[in-house]
Amino acid sequence: MLIYIVNIISVVLYGLICSLPKDEKNRRIMRLVFLGITFLQLWFIVAFRDKTGNDFAMYSEGFFLMKRDGFSTLEYKDWELGFVVLTKLIGAVTANKTVFFAITALLSLAGPAYLIIKHSKMPFLSVLLYMNLFMYYVSFNYVRQAIAISVICFSWDFIKKKQFIPFLAVVLFASLFHFSALIMLPAYFFAKMKGGIRTVLIYCYLLLLYYITSDSVLNILLSQVHTEYENSRFITTGISVIYIVVPFLLCAALFFARKYLTAAPPEFSYLVCLSYFAMFWMVVMTKHSLFERFSYYSYIFIVLAIPEALVMLKGFLPNFILQRTRSKMKDSASLQSDEDSGAKRINEKSIRKRASVYYALALTAVILITTAYNLFGLMSGTSGVHGVFPYSSVIPFLNG
Repeated sequence: MLIYIVNIISVVLYGLICSLPKDEKNRRIMRLVFLGITFLQLWFIVAFRDKTGNDFAMYSEGFFLMKRDGFSTLEYKDWELGFVVLTKLIGAVTANKTVFFAITALLSLAGPAYLIIKHSKMPFLSVLLYMNLFMYYVSFNYVRQAIAISVICFSWDFIKKKQFIPFLAVVLFASLFHFSALIMLPAYFFAKMKGGIRTVLIYCYLLLLYYITSDSVLNILLSQVHTEYENSRFITTGISVIYIVVPFLLCAALFFARKYLTAAPPEFSYLVCLSYFAMFWMVVMTKHSLFERFSYYSYIFIVLAIPEALVMLKGFLPNFILQRTRSKMKDSASLQSDEDSGAKRINEKSIRKRASVYYALALTAVILITTAYNLFGLMSGTSGVHGVFPYSSVIPFLNG
């Protein structure tokens, strides 16, 4: 547990230190320094783990067996071709499983790092969200899927520019590492919805339909494909509703941000709709835990959506407070008839200060709530979310 707490605290400290420069040029340099140090640290923890993550043993065994078989076959269980080829290429060079996990960790983190470096309005918060919302811990457990999610991160440019063919190419490439990446194909079209109350009602209807029909539909499907899941715990049990409380709050905040905040860039509605799509699968996973993995592909973009909403809030608050102040002064008959002279009587410095306080409170709330969610996940059950607790490493002093 200690290593994860130190990880969170150090990322916060890095963020504070790198925010000190005031001029834009130095701030850009320090943002890159922050992201470089942070992702190097995140990679180090994942790369040098040992027996940490629910599927660690399965991937260790798979690596050694595929190394033994070499390129005599490109099949291994039901694993995807891209991951099998990657594993065999690594096995052709080394028999060291730590090297294997270090390379897969690098590939898992490359996409999120690119997404945040290139597109985030608040890199510090994006990194914290990536850690606090369990997406980082996916790379400890779902190794194939973590690489697929990383590839999907490179599709954001094509989503916001409405370029379906290159988007399709990215998704198909991601599916070479985990077939579930194909869920992003319908997500592309759902992302183009308006994101208002009608969109929410459509999702509610689809959830109702799912809950009514899912058992019979899954029985038919799993009797034909992926029969290993038939009547397994992944189908018969769901994940506790408590795990979707914080994602639901963030999704609701994005709904209200889209509805009430002004000056939203066009792509913000795409981010909101992708969060709805992720939320849909999170609700589904409370009935069938298998579908948890479907949510992560669109959920990764919340590391852009929440910072974007907070930047919008920061720009919205001064005018909102100013208008409210004027309204109250009019109601109390203390505002002069001349609008301009009345505006001069309003203390603009006080307005900006109040706006800064409200913005700071909103930012702090996001950080504290998501960090508490992270700690809750680490302490849940006997092994924490994705089996990351207790942390074990090939480097002895990191154990614990």
